[in-house]
Amino acid sequence: MPDITCEVKRPVGTLSTSNSGWKKELNLVSWNHGPVRADIREWSPDKKSMTKGVTLYKSEVTELKRYLDILDLSLIDDKPISKSIIKPLTVSSASDDLKNEEEQVNYEDVSSFQTIAVAEGI
Repeated sequence: MPDITCEVKRPVGTLSTSNSGWKKELNLVSWNHGPVRADIREWSPDKKSMTKGVTLYKSEVTELKRYLDILDLSLIDDKPISKSIIKPLTVSSASDDLKNEEEQVNYEDVSSFQTIAVAEGI
């Protein structure tokens, strides 16, 4: 079986970083010296290992962007992002009860590789 090559042509950004240091990244990549495509996947801290991901052509990125622009983000649950370049938003109007409830959740018990997505009416 021939070797599979992945060349990161341009890093775009880090979406999140797990407690173990794995980073979910958006990059422009070329697989097997093919056309450059957008690629979302997790990378180990040393960049020697990666998870399965999604690779998109320009037309697919265009469609994804169109859907993201109309998506009601209130339908999606959020999780804290640790060690990320994205700073969490704070809501000054949040009730004390909600703040206390969020503090009681232990997010370290949840594996960063287990993601359950439920999309209704999208």
